[in-house]
Amino acid sequence: MFKSKFFIYFAITAMYLFSFDASGYSVGATPLISNFGTISKGEIITNYIFVATDSEEKIVLSTSYIQPHHNIFMESGTGEKFKYDPMELSFEDVSSWVEIKDNIKFSSSSSVSIPVPKEYNLDPNAVIPVKISVPLDAEPGIHVLSISMSSNLPKKIGRPTVNLVALTRPSIIFRVPGKVSIDGEISQIEGRRTNKNSVYVDYHVKNTGTITVPFEAKAIKIYDEYDDIIFEKENLGTMLLGDSDLRKSTVLWRDREEIKDGKYKVKIALDVRGKKIYKTGFIIVTSDISPAGIATEDGDNIISKDVSAKTCSTYWFWIIFASALIALIYYNKQEYAQKEDLLKAFVASFIIILLLNYLYCLLI
Repeated sequence: MFKSKFFIYFAITAMYLFSFDASGYSVGATPLISNFGTISKGEIITNYIFVATDSEEKIVLSTSYIQPHHNIFMESGTGEKFKYDPMELSFEDVSSWVEIKDNIKFSSSSSVSIPVPKEYNLDPNAVIPVKISVPLDAEPGIHVLSISMSSNLPKKIGRPTVNLVALTRPSIIFRVPGKVSIDGEISQIEGRRTNKNSVYVDYHVKNTGTITVPFEAKAIKIYDEYDDIIFEKENLGTMLLGDSDLRKSTVLWRDREEIKDGKYKVKIALDVRGKKIYKTGFIIVTSDISPAGIATEDGDNIISKDVSAKTCSTYWFWIIFASALIALIYYNKQEYAQKEDLLKAFVASFIIILLLNYLYCLLI
């Protein structure tokens, strides 16, 4: 009887000590989007994000920079609410500009001495200091950063605890003064054959504006000599270009039938925040599989030409045949010619015809 009671007490105690205890708390930051105003190039400022929790126990809040969702800040409603123009939003990476205080300890009974703006409607338990150092070469316009938060409660001896935590993800916007412009150009179009049924079409995109923005390649069209569309492709992808950045993009032109050598007109369309950028150029497709091929500007004038794209070969069979024929004619016309004379005539003819072949290749 005693043993059975002891076993029951032991089982209950073990279940209590080693069972999981579920609890939950929240950590909220306000406002979810803070406008830090204008920060000039070379300026350093420190501002605060206010935090509150319902946890009665001390928690440790870990913070770090996280890449913001820029598309959210492109919405016109968000811009109107926080008083900025979404068209001035720069996608420039600001992670190296930001320092965020980490390992902040607080609970629901903690309080802060920093004045809280009345419109926040919050009695905060802690603050997150955020230091922003704007470099001298910063782009103008609106910049965005977001803060990742995670929290932990001190470990308890005995029963393991499963903590359900609700966290927010605050973001910060600020403006760097300066003229904001959005523009770009397609500076060059090139064609290079990969095999008889496919050609790579390369085009070079340059950001001629003042802020980092995504360039959307909307479409490419290729026309034959009769100005009929023989290849068309849409939604070619997006590239993020900073101020004065130049980047090459490639489209594979593939056909079921053989793509003939010749000159083809190419039209490319880009979109940069609603601004349409077009380019019409010409490529010349050759039989050779060359690294560059031929590129042209608008119109018929060739602006660059790659020698490796020329079609010229050494015709060994005909060189040997013509050399042997000349040697035989020479041998038959010489009444006292020897076999050594025949060999000399063949070698001399071979060298002369080979040199003429290479001279022809240089002149075409």
